[in-house]
Amino acid sequence: MNFSTKKCVFLLFNEISSTWKRCNRTMAVDFVRSIDLPKNTAYETVKTFHKKKLDILEDRLEKMEKTREKTHTMLLERITPRLNQLRERICNKNSELMIVGSIATGLTIDSTSDVDLCFVPVKKESLEYLNGFKNNMDFRRIFTQTMINLVTQDKNLWDMKKDKVYSIVNARIPLLKFNFHDGVKFDIQFFIDHTLRNTNLLRHYAMVDSRFRKLNCYVKLLANALRIKDSLKGLLSSYQISLLVAHFLQSYHNKPSILPIIPQVYSSTVSKNLPLNEVMENLKNPIDLSKVSGLINNNISASELVVQFIDYYANFDFTANAIYLDKSHPVRRIQVGINYKLQIFDPYSDYSISRGIYTVEAFSLAMKYVQNSMKDGRYISDFPNFKHSREFLHQIKEKEWFVTKL
Repeated sequence: MNFSTKKCVFLLFNEISSTWKRCNRTMAVDFVRSIDLPKNTAYETVKTFHKKKLDILEDRLEKMEKTREKTHTMLLERITPRLNQLRERICNKNSELMIVGSIATGLTIDSTSDVDLCFVPVKKESLEYLNGFKNNMDFRRIFTQTMINLVTQDKNLWDMKKDKVYSIVNARIPLLKFNFHDGVKFDIQFFIDHTLRNTNLLRHYAMVDSRFRKLNCYVKLLANALRIKDSLKGLLSSYQISLLVAHFLQSYHNKPSILPIIPQVYSSTVSKNLPLNEVMENLKNPIDLSKVSGLINNNISASELVVQFIDYYANFDFTANAIYLDKSHPVRRIQVGINYKLQIFDPYSDYSISRGIYTVEAFSLAMKYVQNSMKDGRYISDFPNFKHSREFLHQIKEKEWFVTKL
C-alpha cells in the first residue's frame, strides 16, 4: 500500500469516525439493533443503551409500591367502620360478608376504588338454599330487595337524601351497589365461589414477592393508558392481567423461574378441592411465606422484569398456546377460526377465564408496539404517566374494540 492509498484510508476512517460521533442515541440503537441484537428483543437493547432509564423505572416502581401500601392501609381504615355496620345489618350467624378483589389481595392502587364484597352463607343448608338465587329470578328479586330495605331503613347507616343504591339483578352476576355520600362504595356479589377462590389465590402471589405487585401495577397502568383494559368490551380484566403476570414469573423464561408454581407450593391453601369455609378462613389469616423460602429467584430487578414481560408476550403465539397457572410452560392448544381468544386457565375452572373476542388482538398489538418503543427508550422512565400512549391510540382508533374514553 503506497503513501497515497494509506492517506485515503486514514482520511476515510476519520470521516467515518466523526460521522459516527455525530449520530444520536436513537441512530446508534437502530444500528446495533439491526446488526448485533435479535430484532424481536427489547431487553438487551434497553440494558445496553437505556440503563439510566431502567434505573429511574426501578426507583419509580419502588415509590409506587410504597404508595400502594399506604393507599391500601388508608382504604381499610376508611371502609372498616361502614363495613362493620353493613355486616351487623344484613348478616347473621349463618352468613358472612367477605372482602374480595383488589382490596383483599392488596393490589389496589386507586384510593377511590369500589370495595368488592361477597355475601356468603356459611352453613351447608344455607348454601343449598341459596342455590335458588342462581336459578329463580323471583327469589333473587325478593332477596336483593330485602337486603336493600335492611340497609336503607337503618338511619345510623343510611342517608336517604345523600346515599344511593343500585340493583342489577338480571345480570349473569347479580350486583347490589351501595354508594355512600362520604365516598365509600360497596359492590355486593352473591355467593360467587370462584371469586372467593381466585381472590385467595392472587393474595398468595401478591404476598410472596414485591416484584409481582410492582409488575402487576406497571402492566395494569399501561393497559389503562393504551385502553386495552375493559372486560365489558371484550378486552382485558384486572384478574386476567394478574394471571398473565403470574404465568410470566413462573415460566422458565428466566432460569430458574422468578417464582415457583404457587398452586403447587400452596396446594393446601389454594386447592380447588378446599372447602369454602377453609377458603374464607385463609382470606382472614396471614400467608406462610416460609414455604417459598429458597424457591424464589431474586437475581432480576422489577424494572428488568417489566421489559422481559413485554418481550415475552410480544413474541407469544396466542393462537397455538394456552396458559395454565399450575404449569411452567404454555400448553400447545391450537385454535380454529379467526376470532382467537386468550386461553388462560386458573385452577378452579375447566374453561378459560377470558371470553373476550378482542383480548388477543388488542393485547398482542399493544405488546409489540411497546416492545418496539422500549428499544427507543420509551415506556421506561415515563412510568406511570406513559406520555407516548397517544401514538398507540392514534394507530388503533379505527379498531372495533377501541375504547374512546375510560
